[in-house]
Parts: sequence; C-alpha cells; structure tokens
Amino acid sequence: DFSGKLKRLELPAEEAALRLVKVDDASRAKIDTILGERAAIMDKALIQNIDLVVQIHNAGQSGDKAEALKLLQEFGKKLEPLKARGKLQDEVAGALPEAEREAYRALVKEYHQALVANAMAQAKAKGEELTLGQAAGRELVAAIGQEIKRSYDRQIGGRKEDFEKL
Repeated sequence: DFSGKLKRLELPAEEAALRLVKVDDASRAKIDTILGERAAIMDKALIQNIDLVVQIHNAGQSGDKAEALKLLQEFGKKLEPLKARGKLQDEVAGALPEAEREAYRALVKEYHQALVANAMAQAKAKGEELTLGQAAGRELVAAIGQEIKRSYDRQIGGRKEDFEKL
C-alpha cells in the first residue's frame, strides 16, 4: 500500500497466482474441481464445528492467544481430510500445464516470503523479537483464519442474504 506495508490478498496466494499464469481450459476445469472439493471439506468442517470456531474467535478477540491456539489446534484435527490431500499449492501445480508450474510456484513462494518478512518487520517495529519460524507460524494461523472466514461467508453469508431478501 502507500505506506509501504504489504497488503494481504483476499484469496490464498495459490488461487491468486492462477490469474498470472496461462491456464488452458482442461487445466482450469481440473483446478476448479480441486478448489471446489477443498472448499467443500472446509465448509463441512465449519458447519459441523461452528461452536468451536466461535470459541476460537472469542478467544482471539479477548486476547487469550494460548486458548485461541489450543482451540485452533483442535479445529485443525477436524481438517484431517484436507490435510490428507496435501498442500493446495502442490495439488494445483499438478493440474497446471508443465510449462507454467515453475512460474506458479515462484509466485506463491515470493508472496509467502513477503508475508513472513512483513510479519517480522512489524514485530521488530513493536520491539518484539520474532524468529523466522514464529513469523511463518503466525502467517499460517492467519491463513487458516482467512479460510475459515471464506467458508463462513460461503455457508452463512449467502443464507443471510437470502433471509434478508425474503
């Protein structure tokens, strides 16, 4: 942004990077299927564990980082089917034309490195010492939170709009 801070993407970098590489129709169909299947897993986990997600949110809002992390780890266990598929980047890269895979992976890697560097710079500005691993961990938690929010918006946000129209 204008102040020199990294602006976080609204989509995972793995999805945003697809806009910057050439994807043929067959690969696009495979990728859309992958993204849809992964979203369905997250949506199911959210709906089945909405109380846990609310507890995570409340713990985070109250500043109880230890409780929020404990609850987030518990929710992580509910995402085992998603973890079993492997990393989103690897799954998407496997569906891309071979000529585009390296560029795709480089885009995703560059963004993630920038996020971690930004987290470390922000911590330093606040007088905190943050290791590379800690910064990466914070960014992972933020990414999970972003995916939970996206799932919530898909599941509940759409129903809320339907209700308001009714």
